[in-house]
Amino acid sequence: MRRALLLLALIVLGLTSGAAFAAQPYGRIGEKYAALRGPAGALGPAIGNETDAPYGGRYHLFKEGVIYWHPEIGEAYAVWGAIALKHWELGRTEFGYPITDERTTPDGRGRYNHFRAMQAPGRPESSIYWTPQTGAHAVYGLIRDAWARGGWERGELGYPTSDEFQDGKYRRSNFERGYILWAPDTGVKVVKSGAAVDALALPKSFGAVLVTGMDVAVNGRRLGGDSNFLSENAVCAEWLRNRGVANEAAKQLIRAEANPQMRGFSIRSDARMQLSTACSFRAEVVSVCDDTLRLRTVLPGNTFLFHVTTPSAFGAWSDPEFSLDFDLEAVTTIRIPLNGGAPVVLGPSTVRPSNVRLDSQNYTGDIALALHAVQAAVTGRDFTSALAQDHRFTVPGARASLNRLSPLMSQIPQSWRVNACVVDGSTLRLNGVDGAEQGPIVR
Repeated sequence: MRRALLLLALIVLGLTSGAAFAAQPYGRIGEKYAALRGPAGALGPAIGNETDAPYGGRYHLFKEGVIYWHPEIGEAYAVWGAIALKHWELGRTEFGYPITDERTTPDGRGRYNHFRAMQAPGRPESSIYWTPQTGAHAVYGLIRDAWARGGWERGELGYPTSDEFQDGKYRRSNFERGYILWAPDTGVKVVKSGAAVDALALPKSFGAVLVTGMDVAVNGRRLGGDSNFLSENAVCAEWLRNRGVANEAAKQLIRAEANPQMRGFSIRSDARMQLSTACSFRAEVVSVCDDTLRLRTVLPGNTFLFHVTTPSAFGAWSDPEFSLDFDLEAVTTIRIPLNGGAPVVLGPSTVRPSNVRLDSQNYTGDIALALHAVQAAVTGRDFTSALAQDHRFTVPGARASLNRLSPLMSQIPQSWRVNACVVDGSTLRLNGVDGAEQGPIVR
């Protein structure tokens, strides 16, 4: 074990001291580095030497970013900060060589880089956009083309809030005010927040009828409605607004469940939970006249970043860092009350983590046992049960829709019955009818 620890120490020493032996950047990369104010600029000091990059290019690492050069592009360009981290996560030159330096968007709110995939036919281009509110996200392919036609971030959709992800048969990217879908058989579909959604064009998680609106009436007199009631746009926008609170709650749950089982190890308090911005939501009924709505939220690509505090015998250097990646699916129900004036509440919930992946560097068998406790905490019943009890987390934004519904429901007298039906493929009609009245109540 001592030999293993010595080897690890040498590796760490080499990584931390590499900047001292870094070669001075030269050629096109050196020119770009100088133009960006060298070590005093955004990139910081150089690390290591200029090196070959895949597909015929070159690159040089710096403390805060990278400069890439490719002969077909001609110019060298830099990526740094959050955009550089996203570019690294997406495969670096597999995603593309930068064809711009990091730039400020015209509205002054965000930053972006454009990229070109030199290995792909046609050299397709892509982008990574960042703002303090949305983080860094990639846009590419036909979804990027549609977003560009709409005016980029200055258009009706705003900035991207997710990377592209799979949603049923579709590829999808979320934006601040809507989302864009693409599938080979349907092409591109732009869905703006508050817009009427074609229920037949969206995947059905329950094989049922999608609900994206609501009307309330008493004896044929409309009291009000909400075209965004339980719509994916409205619910997921609420999730993005409250994601920070959910991050902290989920982090504390994992620490509370895992630490007592870690046999002398523990998760450090500076752990970070990064719950997904790629929210997907469905509210559906099994049949067109059903008083029970089923709600399903999918949050793919969540990450828990943490250090394991090791016993003092391992040395102060140890505290290694790990990441736990997982997807989350939450399902619950809403039951429309049969009597007027009764509250509409969320029903029992279930939360299911899946695709749990631990990225670790297990130095000893003891640490492996400790990490097993962390993974078990995420997949265990206590963690998921605790999440299921917090509807703000499991069905983000659904409560906001119900809060808008409750004042309308309170206008239906308590002695009257309430019938619910989905009509026009998406709108939930809630009608209050005097008990003496007979016949159909849904227009």
